[in-house]
Amino acid sequence: MKPYGALRFISSLYRVFAWVALIAGILASLGVILVTVIGGNIRVPQAGALASALAGLPGALLMALTLAAVALLMYVALSAVADCVQLALAIEENTRATAELLKGEAALNASGTAPWDPAV
Repeated sequence: MKPYGALRFISSLYRVFAWVALIAGILASLGVILVTVIGGNIRVPQAGALASALAGLPGALLMALTLAAVALLMYVALSAVADCVQLALAIEENTRATAELLKGEAALNASGTAPWDPAV
């Protein structure tokens, strides 16, 4: 059994959350476009003077693109967190393996001969 099981679980959880965020963002984008095409209006109160121009399909497309971009950014960010946890775990494993190899080499050097020594 590998150590740090909780960190491995957290990394997997972040990976799942990344995919959920991406899929939810894409579905929300498609939903905004679908509602507008069926007959709804998308109101963007922050648009000010452009509110009438953004009330129909152009506003829906702008909102859908924004939702898709935010979903993609969330996917990248959450995947990066998962990869950082995996990187830390890999560094720990490699450091432990290197320390064990160095301990073995120190023990061989203390005995005075090594199995690869051609003088033996």
